[in-house]
Amino acid sequence: MSEVAFICVAYETLQHLRSFAEQILQGSTASRVQLLVVDNSAKADATLAEKLQSRPRARYFHTGQNLGYFGGARFALERLREQGDLPDWIVVCNVDLRFAVDEFVASLVRLESYPSVGAVAPRLVSQATGQNMNPFFRFRPSSSRMGFYCVVFKFYPVLQFYHWLGHWYHTLGTKLRRTRPAAAAPSLAVEEVYAPHGALFALSREYFRRGGTLEHGAFLFGEEITIAERVQELGLKTVFDPSCRIDHLDSASTAHVRSRRIAKYMHEAATFCFASYFGKRRSGG
Repeated sequence: MSEVAFICVAYETLQHLRSFAEQILQGSTASRVQLLVVDNSAKADATLAEKLQSRPRARYFHTGQNLGYFGGARFALERLREQGDLPDWIVVCNVDLRFAVDEFVASLVRLESYPSVGAVAPRLVSQATGQNMNPFFRFRPSSSRMGFYCVVFKFYPVLQFYHWLGHWYHTLGTKLRRTRPAAAAPSLAVEEVYAPHGALFALSREYFRRGGTLEHGAFLFGEEITIAERVQELGLKTVFDPSCRIDHLDSASTAHVRSRRIAKYMHEAATFCFASYFGKRRSGG
C-alpha cells in the first residue's frame, strides 16, 4: 500500500493550521499518511503540538525562526530521511487548503501507473474566484516573460498596479462566465504540463531517488519554476490531474495586499529564477 507524507509549512496562520492538521488525520487512509507540521511562526502552538504528540504518525516542529516555504519543507524532509526510506509520495503544501484526503491519496495511487511522474498538479480551485489555478504554467514561459516579472516585481507601485489589474481581470471574467450558458464539463484526463501551483507540490519518491531536492535559491516564491525545471532535468514529468478537487483559501500566509516585504521576496525570486533557468547561458539567447 502506498504511503504519503504531508509536509505543511505555516507562518502565523493558527486557525488554518489546526483545521488542516485535523482534516489530514481524519481520513480512513490515516494509517498510510504521515503529517509533518513545520511552524515558522514566532510563537509555538502548544495546543496543536500536544495534540499531535499523541498521534503516532504526526509530528510538530516549531523552528523558532522563519525558514521560508521550502526552507521549512527541507527541515521536515531531513526528519523524514532520518526515519529511513522515504514514502511513495511527499506532499509539500500550505495550510490554507481544504480537500478530501482519501480521494487525494487515491488519485496519487492511480498515478503510480503513469510513466515517469515526478510531480503532480491537482485541480486547485480558488475560493475567491471559483477558478482552477492549476497548472501554474501549462507550458514553459519565455525568457522575455520571466524578464518582465523581474521588472514588475522590482518597483512596488508597479507591482501594486499589476495586482490590481489582475484582480479586476479575474473578477470581471468570473461575472461574465456566470452570464453565459453552462459550458461542457471539463475533461478529467491526466495531461503533462510544465509547472504545478506552489500551494501544493505532490512529489514522487522517484523524484528524490533520482537526486531531486527541495533546494531553492529564494526565501519565498518561485518554487513552481524550480520544481518544474528540476523535474525535467531528472527526465521525469509534471502532470495535471483534475480528478480530485482541492479548495484553496487564497494566501492565508502572505495576504492579498502585497507589503513591501512580500514585494521584495517576489523580486528576489523572479531574479533568481530568471538568472538560474532563463538567462543567456540556459536559453542560448
